[in-house]
Amino acid sequence: MIEENESGTYAVRNAPLQLPSFAWNHSLADVVQAIIIAGLHLDVFREYDHSPYDCFQNTVPAADGQFMIKGMEGKLPMVYALRASKNAGA
Repeated sequence: MIEENESGTYAVRNAPLQLPSFAWNHSLADVVQAIIIAGLHLDVFREYDHSPYDCFQNTVPAADGQFMIKGMEGKLPMVYALRASKNAGA
């Protein structure tokens, strides 16, 4: 678990608030292994070098309203998407 004190909110970064924030990192291996253990078939996996949300520090606007980390544009995967399905015989 990651515990931090944050100023503002994700929607209003300069809001006059100071609140604790709790987060959990889940490695890509943890996510894929959970799919395997659940007996699912991984149909699609994609990584994206941008985020649809301006929710990280040092982001800069990119094409189509997306956001990238300044200085890492096009180099850092920020978001992934996957689709898994249950095997027909399972």
